[in-house]
Amino acid sequence: MRAAVQVAPGRVSVAVLDHRGGRVELDAHRPVPSASTIKVAILVAALAAVSRGDLRLDQPVDLPVTRVGGSGALSLTPSVTTLPLEELLALMVALSDNDATNAVIDVVGITAVQDLLERHGLSGTRLQRHLMDLEAAARGRDNLTCAADLTRLLALLVTGDLLPPVGTDHALNLLASQQHVSGLPGALPPELWHGNKTGELVGLRHDMALFRRGERWAAVAMTATGLTVEGVDHGATVLPTFAAIGAAVAGSLGG
Repeated sequence: MRAAVQVAPGRVSVAVLDHRGGRVELDAHRPVPSASTIKVAILVAALAAVSRGDLRLDQPVDLPVTRVGGSGALSLTPSVTTLPLEELLALMVALSDNDATNAVIDVVGITAVQDLLERHGLSGTRLQRHLMDLEAAARGRDNLTCAADLTRLLALLVTGDLLPPVGTDHALNLLASQQHVSGLPGALPPELWHGNKTGELVGLRHDMALFRRGERWAAVAMTATGLTVEGVDHGATVLPTFAAIGAAVAGSLGG
């Protein structure tokens, strides 16, 4: 794994945790912009609010009039002004829709997401603004994370430490519905269960994935930065490294 990281384009960090307590970390606490990986923490905070009875999955949620775009379908469908929370969560995770995410943030609250992160010791991850709020980012109010936190978040989820069983199953099913699977799941055997969430900005690619075979599981996260060449995004060049490491981690679960 270390050799693959050393020859990968850009700067790559890796963290792995598994059901036996095994851990691998390579520059895993390096802070990076979270991009869309922060949506998993938002998902968990939303489902926690549902489990407490503060929100309902069938609750209608208003969408912002001004769409930020960047990823997802809602920026192309301005006639859609309201959706149930359950559908917004699906769009946020499976298609990484930023407008769905911002609507969920509005009903859950940034403070609730940050409280969840701090309560579970994920001190390297912070939600400080809405998605695609470039002015806030320019003022230094960015969303941040690290590979170690992303992996721990998935491990806490699969072990049931974040949500009741119904909420855990819902979150895992949404991660398994992910449509962007060229990174960590890119070279997996078709029968292996997996769920993941990607993050993408110019010159940056992240992926966090959970693999399960029976009672065995492994969580892995990779963050990659410095993927621009003369101002042009070359983020896709790191995806084969992601896929190779994903396959190696999944292989550790046996056949």
